[in-house]
Amino acid sequence: MSDWWTIGIAALALAISVISFICNWRHSESIIRRNKYPAVAWYQPILSKGDNNTTISITVCNHGPTEITAIWLGAFLSSKFKTEAWCKSEQVKTVRIKEDLKFNITDNLEEDITERFSGLYFDESWHCEGKPHSYKILFKFEYQPLIAYTSTVRTKIHFLLRPMVEDSTVTSWQIVPISWLRSLLPIF
Repeated sequence: MSDWWTIGIAALALAISVISFICNWRHSESIIRRNKYPAVAWYQPILSKGDNNTTISITVCNHGPTEITAIWLGAFLSSKFKTEAWCKSEQVKTVRIKEDLKFNITDNLEEDITERFSGLYFDESWHCEGKPHSYKILFKFEYQPLIAYTSTVRTKIHFLLRPMVEDSTVTSWQIVPISWLRSLLPIF
């Protein structure tokens, strides 16, 4: 009976590695396709806490050998089982080699969260009701390389956004990259 468990676990590990290889094949960061597509680098989102609100932005850079003709960025915010569309960038035309693009997601992070979910309230400063809540951010990024017969490249990144609380006051936010698998699980 234990042999069947061993075979089952080995088969599952093999299936996961094959699926992972196929997913990596589709992305521009793949070593095999690096010569065909521009390599786009993500920078971790930057949080700037002001007096009453937090600004969040993210930057991407075209490290590839050719220009990109179109680029889009979408952001989604989720808590527990609920996901809300957060922003969708306008199409940017012609991204030059070694050029950085900064996308401003929001200037009012706390207000965006209170509009979509519960847990934050403002009383001269931002507070959390009960236990501080965590939120997930999903960024969907698409671009079109300036190479004949190539399709749009799509990639996703996931982050966990957690308020840092002192005396029930939100003093700052912590942002942590999380895996695709963890992004599927609800955060309570």
